[in-house]
Amino acid sequence: MRDQRGLTLVEVLAALAVVAVAAGAVAFGFSSSAKASRLRAGADWTVAVLRQAMRLSWTQQAPVQVQFRRGTMAVTVTVWDGARWTEVPDFFQRWLPGSAPPQGVAVSATSYPSDTLTITPAGLGLVSVEASAYMTEGEILLGLAGGGPTVTVTTLRDGNVRIF
Repeated sequence: MRDQRGLTLVEVLAALAVVAVAAGAVAFGFSSSAKASRLRAGADWTVAVLRQAMRLSWTQQAPVQVQFRRGTMAVTVTVWDGARWTEVPDFFQRWLPGSAPPQGVAVSATSYPSDTLTITPAGLGLVSVEASAYMTEGEILLGLAGGGPTVTVTTLRDGNVRIF
């Protein structure tokens, strides 16, 4: 009888199958984690935009509107000059320098009329002393290009912003 050493073809294939399943599980976990990270970055960027818009409103002592464009992360910021809404063309350079929305994340929906949130600073007689600003209550739903999980940014009347 010969002394045989080595692995049979069936043993090699079984080992390769185990390695392939483990690699697939790691890749799936990494993919899910990357998606969640992009969504969170989109939500954080949206919150930063809203907070800076509140700061602009307070600094100018004028109402500010933030309009979201569905299917993108494009945002238009306008300020009430007493007669009309005027776009703030340098909003991102001045109020969020070096900031850019994450790639692959877009506004799916909002609960605001015409997708526009309005912020009114305290001191215009429209807001209680306890709040720094009045903000349209509602939600901004962010999703990934191509579908998948979503995240919700919720704005409250008292100017608070929360991510769910």
